[in-house]
Amino acid sequence: MNPLRFAFEGYAIIGMTLLIMAVASLVVILRQPTRAGASRWVAAFFAGIALSGASTVLTNGIVFWGSLFAPWQDFWVLAAGVALVRYAYVHPRCERPREAAMALLATGALALAALVFCVVFSYRFVSAWSPDLAVPAAYYLLMPLATLVSVVLFLRRCVQLSRLDDGIAVERGPEVRSCRAWHCLMQPRGSDARLMRNLALALSIALLPGIGIFLDLSGNINFLIQHLGSLLAVAGVALVYLNHVPEPSSFVTKLAGVVLLTVILL
Repeated sequence: MNPLRFAFEGYAIIGMTLLIMAVASLVVILRQPTRAGASRWVAAFFAGIALSGASTVLTNGIVFWGSLFAPWQDFWVLAAGVALVRYAYVHPRCERPREAAMALLATGALALAALVFCVVFSYRFVSAWSPDLAVPAAYYLLMPLATLVSVVLFLRRCVQLSRLDDGIAVERGPEVRSCRAWHCLMQPRGSDARLMRNLALALSIALLPGIGIFLDLSGNINFLIQHLGSLLAVAGVALVYLNHVPEPSSFVTKLAGVVLLTVILL
């Protein structure tokens, strides 16, 4: 049996940075005095990101045994994405329950597939005691796919909330609707629609790691893309959401501390 050894460097540092950012954002959300009922889903999102960061630390910080946690990095992100999609359809209210259920089904199915793979992988890893057991590259395509689905859903919610705020009838022709949809995305009507559009833009940054995997880039470039994609996406979601809730000045102060700590770690 291989001894337990630690090597804290490389991706483990990124995982720790991600963990600190997620926990700091989670604490700020939980300490908001005027939290809406839907905010618990955003809190669940950052909790999932924190678990993904912890899994990244374990994967890259523990020699040999760290491979056991490799697929769990992406699973926790997929589970966090389900919570964020749920937030999109309950904030400010759930006026499309059927569509909300279908959105949860689409993102939840990807997360469930990842969970099944993680359980099977962990069982095989422990039972075989083999360092050669690797996660197939196809598994890492689940997260970019789920991210793309989430971005599309948030953009759709932006259009829906813009139309509700602007009083546009849904029964108009396809040409008018297409034109209106683009206009709603460029100039969202109301703060809630603007929130959904900005969250979609923040989530789209998380597609960078998937691009690195798909293009099979070299180690240094792929490392940089993974770093930028994960950290900037989480920071973007935190910035967009917390800037939408009350007490923006308090948030800016806390964000400055988080950014400073992040820079020190990097």
